[in-house]
Amino acid sequence: MPLIQFNVGGIKKTAFFSFIPKTGGTALIQAFRNLGARIYLHKENNPVVGVLRCPSQHMHYELSNSIMDISAANHSFAVTRHPFSRAKSDYQWAYRKATETKHILWLDQWLDTLFEQYNKNPYVLDNHLRPQSHFIGPKINAIHRYEEGLENTIRHVLLALKLRPLKNPPGVPKLNTGNHLMNTVIAQHPEHRIARAMEMVEEFYDIDFRNIGFKEMR
Repeated sequence: MPLIQFNVGGIKKTAFFSFIPKTGGTALIQAFRNLGARIYLHKENNPVVGVLRCPSQHMHYELSNSIMDISAANHSFAVTRHPFSRAKSDYQWAYRKATETKHILWLDQWLDTLFEQYNKNPYVLDNHLRPQSHFIGPKINAIHRYEEGLENTIRHVLLALKLRPLKNPPGVPKLNTGNHLMNTVIAQHPEHRIARAMEMVEEFYDIDFRNIGFKEMR
């Protein structure tokens, strides 16, 4: 639930960002910083993540709405991403420090383990597994698609805040991506493993396919 705030001639313009994990949010935050914004309720709370149920940047809508007045912000938005692409991104991120493949689970095996943990604790993996629909609510003004480009999101947010977009705004940096080894692992997945992983994602995130309108990949 980061707050993105611009100060223009002493007038503050604030956007509430419902930060769904693995939808390019870290890169977006850095891009807004590059444009001169100040960011609140983001990584400054990471030192106490062990006490928080999840990092403050990844608090879902119900939790965020219980502790702040989202409607008091000048604008509020979220970015969504196809559930299977999001699952693959989380999988690659989970093994980002791996140097060899022998201890890396196949994607469907990894999902088996994590989905089982989620059923016991929905905050598992710092709230990364929670359905995207849980980050969206009636006070969110705009919902953007990761697949349409994060630069497009930046333009819309600046317009919503009634700030003049730059003709050539700085590009969105690529952050928190997987390493070369994990790209290779994904490419080497047997077809039946990918097919099973797709089925698992479609079942587990059925609420997102129905509410947000994602298309099945099979």
